[in-house]
Amino acid sequence: MKLGVVSLGLLCEPIGGQARPSDEALSVAWLEPEEAIRAAPEDQEIRIADALSGSGPSIRVHDGTHLLASATESDLD
Repeated sequence: MKLGVVSLGLLCEPIGGQARPSDEALSVAWLEPEEAIRAAPEDQEIRIADALSGSGPSIRVHDGTHLLASATESDLD
């Protein structure tokens, strides 16, 4: 993973307030799980599916855009 990307997917529930764009988010939308998976880039769609699975933490290796089959030392350099 030459880019040094760390990406986390968290399953959360709203507790109050109102979703709105900010300096960190250009747009905000409430989506059904399937819609979120379809709308996400490849390296993020699996994280959404992992978070929704309820099976605990998952580790995925990607190059910043695409999933890789497995990590090798050269991927991590």
